[in-house]
Amino acid sequence: IYATDLKGTKIECTDCYQNNPTIYGSNFGLRSQQYWAPSNPTTIQNQFIQYSFPKKLKVVKLVIMSGISGFVKQFRVLYSSDGVNFDKSSNVLQGPQQLQQQAIYEINQQAKALRIYPLDFQNKIEMRADLVLNTEIQIPVDLQLEQDSIPVLSYKLNAIRSASGSFQEQFNQDQSFLSSPNGWAPRNINDFLMINFLSNYKVVGFLVDSNAEKILMEFSSDGQKWEQQETILDNQKRKLHKLSRKFQFVKIFVLQTTNLPCIKIDFLIQQKMVEQQHKYNSLQLSKAINATRQVSDCFQQNELMYGACQSYLDSQKCWCPAHQQKIYGQYIQINLPKRMFVGAIITQGRLGCCWVSKYKVDYFENGIWRQLGEFEGNQDNKQQKVNKCCFYAEKVKIYPLEYHEYIDMKVDILVAEYQSLDKKYEED
Repeated sequence: IYATDLKGTKIECTDCYQNNPTIYGSNFGLRSQQYWAPSNPTTIQNQFIQYSFPKKLKVVKLVIMSGISGFVKQFRVLYSSDGVNFDKSSNVLQGPQQLQQQAIYEINQQAKALRIYPLDFQNKIEMRADLVLNTEIQIPVDLQLEQDSIPVLSYKLNAIRSASGSFQEQFNQDQSFLSSPNGWAPRNINDFLMINFLSNYKVVGFLVDSNAEKILMEFSSDGQKWEQQETILDNQKRKLHKLSRKFQFVKIFVLQTTNLPCIKIDFLIQQKMVEQQHKYNSLQLSKAINATRQVSDCFQQNELMYGACQSYLDSQKCWCPAHQQKIYGQYIQINLPKRMFVGAIITQGRLGCCWVSKYKVDYFENGIWRQLGEFEGNQDNKQQKVNKCCFYAEKVKIYPLEYHEYIDMKVDILVAEYQSLDKKYEED
């Protein structure tokens, strides 16, 4: 769960720009339109933002993103086990290196509070940030899962959510996910939220976060015959309820509430652990033949001999950057014609001498650059190295990290049309 979604989390900052906490000091999560900016956004003055949790929790990941016109390039993180005293030792971490880019870090640290101190910035100190927390929700052993099956939250399926009515636009069906800030709220007692899983699934439980006291759920396998079940919520947050039904459609009604009933809900679908691999193997992957390419630069500024046009696997030569022994800032970027599924990255060295032995990948989707991770590259100049992956992207950028003799590289990615994927499944 994101820290900004956890009830009881307190988010503070030393100060904020123009003394306006509404815009610059209280709402700077990743899904927010605002960001944090200190009172003096062009000077480092021991400013920080602080997250305080209702109890000691495991911080799994830290995600940092730029603001509108600036970003934090370096920062440090301090932890507190009691919420008062902070550990003074910390490592310097690298933030985003351009606007609209995310930087994601594995933390895996127990803490009751956490502070983020900017150390270096570009243009202005502007930052969005959030933490991924392990709230240790225990899955009961009596979910009656079949052998070699696991419970998967239904938001990972390509399910369709709709509502017969909503109190206001900011409380519509798109707010009914567990990670949503508001929740779905009906206009009256006759309104319902409906989820269509597009196929019949075995459902073993559901997680609900709501201030409603009682809800009614109706289940159907065909949209014609419906079975009902009432559930008492007792205003409990993120409580896991056991369920053992097979259905495609579910409707959720509010039966009893004392306030505006806001519901966030997700279902646990039983899936075989091998289903994802079968789904991957069934994709029709092919080279991104309609994509365009660009590179950071090329050797001797000779685009024809060493530029993007030579970066394909079947090229006679290869891409050679201007500085063949300097990894910082060197990249190949593949611009896909539209959002596509990327299933593999294939690299090769230059025949006769050089290759890239390690590289990292960033990808662009929905207006944001994200970090995918690091991959092992080639071990010689002949064999092609295939790394399987699983993500959606509009652009893919590949940065060499380690190399043999010189940075010489050829690369292709294998993609699939978004429309060609099975509508029952979408990797989130």
